[in-house]
Amino acid sequence: MKLAAALVLALASLAPGKDLTKLPGSHRTATLPSGTYFLTQPFELKNLSSFTLRAEPDAKVVISGGQKISDWTKVGKNLWQTKVHQSSSFRELFKNGTALQRARHPNTGTFRITKAGPDNRSSFFFKQDDLKAWSSPQNIEFVFYHDWSLSRVNLKSIDTSTKQAFLRDPVGQTTASHYAMSHFEKQPRYHLENHRDFLDSHGEWHLDQTSGTLSYFATENEDPNQQEFITPSLTSLLSVDGCDKITFKGISFQHCRYQLPPGGSAGVQAAFHQRRPAVGKYENARDPKPAALRITNSKNIVFENCTFSNLGASGLWIANGCSEFSVNKCEFRSIGANAIMLGDVSASEKTATRKINLSSNLIENCGTLDYGAVGIWIGIAAEIHVTGNELRELPYTGISLGWRWSPVPTASRDHLLEGNHIHHIMQKLSDGGGIYTLGLHPGTFIRKNLIHDIPVNAGRAESNGIFFDQGSTALTVEDNTIYAIARSPLRFHQAGKILVRNNTLYRKNEETPHLRFNNTPKENITDENNKTPIGRGPTNN
Repeated sequence: MKLAAALVLALASLAPGKDLTKLPGSHRTATLPSGTYFLTQPFELKNLSSFTLRAEPDAKVVISGGQKISDWTKVGKNLWQTKVHQSSSFRELFKNGTALQRARHPNTGTFRITKAGPDNRSSFFFKQDDLKAWSSPQNIEFVFYHDWSLSRVNLKSIDTSTKQAFLRDPVGQTTASHYAMSHFEKQPRYHLENHRDFLDSHGEWHLDQTSGTLSYFATENEDPNQQEFITPSLTSLLSVDGCDKITFKGISFQHCRYQLPPGGSAGVQAAFHQRRPAVGKYENARDPKPAALRITNSKNIVFENCTFSNLGASGLWIANGCSEFSVNKCEFRSIGANAIMLGDVSASEKTATRKINLSSNLIENCGTLDYGAVGIWIGIAAEIHVTGNELRELPYTGISLGWRWSPVPTASRDHLLEGNHIHHIMQKLSDGGGIYTLGLHPGTFIRKNLIHDIPVNAGRAESNGIFFDQGSTALTVEDNTIYAIARSPLRFHQAGKILVRNNTLYRKNEETPHLRFNNTPKENITDENNKTPIGRGPTNN
């Protein structure tokens, strides 16, 4: 309460660069001039009503959880270094508002394992010259591509004589067999990050936590001291609980830090991962990537013309107990995990989040840390309207609806996904689609969406325009246009009753069915008046 009151009291007169948590004043509306306002602790609103935080007209206002990095010294042809506090631990570095690549091997693309080790989890064999006997291999992060999720765990050692690498922690959720290394592919993809020897490409960086040395590989004739470098320091920017009639207009939320769990991030689905509270301790539970902004038990909250960017994990999470929200004309980009999360993994009719409107938003380049992330995740919630949004350049699914792998009744119902433009998604992983559904959703319509440019699956399972996964039931799918899909426009896996009518579903050739059935009786799907032309489809989107 004190923090919120302090912010309300004097934001209007605050000079850029000051600490937002030490402000006097009591105004219900705070209007900010252009500038970057650095938080030294998360901004909290609790049990407040009728408060607006807005930017001045045409102002660029950034609320940042980061800190500036400066005092670079040139130590090589393209190599510059500076010192940070030895306790610093961060995964993101931004230059002039753009995310830089942490030192990576290979610089682009991936390697493939030659085969998994004996337990199919904690070691693998590699091709000659893919890996070397690097010093301190325990600091190297192994990034492993499952079909629809991603694991990030540390290496333990590398044996170049046998061409075998060992991991400190196993990949995938250890309590589910289908996350084993070779379950979907015998030679799955991987890459490595975070070693000084990987620092060999313009724009890459590396942090040596032991010495506090931050290294940057600059472009020719670049002086980093003439650029603005920011790294995140806070793990949360904003939390709202028990509030009513709160509005944010024209505010940019940036720079929020994410650290892997102690036992690594073993991806499950939609940026959820196995709970690993300590090295060697792996629980049969799943946690989401945290959000920079998290809201609970609140109503009548508005985000309008806001920007959410350069965030280490997820962006905005409207969790349980919320209602009557509007997120309108906002932009979500350069986000480590899910851009927007609505609802939770479980909720009763009383506690379920409901009546949330997402309209005319742009979501792009998210899932930069966790490639299994989605643009919009809708868990157990009700009356969610997602209309007129554009989602593009995503590693996995665009919109994910539902969080039950069977048609068991939940509070989820009466959703509307309408008029969204979803394209160039599924860029890294497989077994998803422009829209992905799970479970029972009575009264739900998926209509008038434009979905296109989904590549052939990189893993084993195909990717589609819309994928109706386990338990998907009670959906009406109508008037959608789907084209330039490498596989079938629609796919059904253990799905229930679904009405599919009046859609235009382009197929790449005669051999590609417009509806793909996986363990779904064809009689479950009503295929009514759908057009199924052959060819790529329109060329003007």
